[in-house]
Amino acid sequence: QTKLKEESSKDKVFCNFPKIFFVFQWHSYEVSKIHNPEVKVLAYSKNTEFQLFRYKKNAYGMQFHIEIKNDTIEKWFQIDSVANTLKSIYGENALSCLKEEYTSKEKEINSLCRNFIYKFSKKIS
Repeated sequence: QTKLKEESSKDKVFCNFPKIFFVFQWHSYEVSKIHNPEVKVLAYSKNTEFQLFRYKKNAYGMQFHIEIKNDTIEKWFQIDSVANTLKSIYGENALSCLKEEYTSKEKEINSLCRNFIYKFSKKIS
């Protein structure tokens, strides 16, 4: 679960996102420290305090996947290093577990993705 911070209520892209939402994420690489006062942290999770952040007005950093399609998870498992990482997190049945989790959250994730694209496009146009 990813949770929005109060700062997100002032953000034109994320102000209408649910306060708590589900996304797929794991970190091979991650932003683990932010020292720039112009970077505003908009969301966090139990895995990272910098799940979503904005630099100045239009640059965003997301440490999660909001762009998942039906075949995305299977494609991840075609990359050995990714498959091994996911199996170490979710166990040997990682592929079926993640596909089942995605199926149960598909509408929510797709709605968040469409909302983000719409709001961000509107903001930068």
